[in-house]
Amino acid sequence: MAAFANTFGGILVIGVEKNQNDHTARVVGVTSGSELTTGIASAIATNISPTPSYDIMECHQPTDPNKRFCVVRVRSDARLYLVTKKDIPSPVWVRNADQTIRADAAQLRGMIEREKHSLDSANLALPFRRSKLLFDDMPIGIQHVNWPAGTWQKSETSL
Repeated sequence: MAAFANTFGGILVIGVEKNQNDHTARVVGVTSGSELTTGIASAIATNISPTPSYDIMECHQPTDPNKRFCVVRVRSDARLYLVTKKDIPSPVWVRNADQTIRADAAQLRGMIEREKHSLDSANLALPFRRSKLLFDDMPIGIQHVNWPAGTWQKSETSL
């Protein structure tokens, strides 16, 4: 989550299985007797500072309401997001293609400068705002989705 927020934002899908050598991912869901969104929101608020802007959509299989998956859309802005969990070796992470990596010194300096100068020029931020609006307006959930693993249905617990 922090890596997405520190880079360009992104979509995180919880309940998808994909091994290193797989060419496709499978929606398998997470077995849970209760909704997942509160636990995800709590983990984000507890382990990332400041808390990034995000939306969560939870879905479940109509035939098995205990089989759930979540789509989390993380927004990016000029702030620097730190992982505050004690057992994480580095507080600053970024995305590089499909990997989450520790920010190196140059990336960290760039993020600090970005945060420092984010309010300096509204004109420079205008193209970013346009693309951000398009990303923010993308729907992350509809009532019924026909996934390769079968039909999934939006849960009422989405944030």
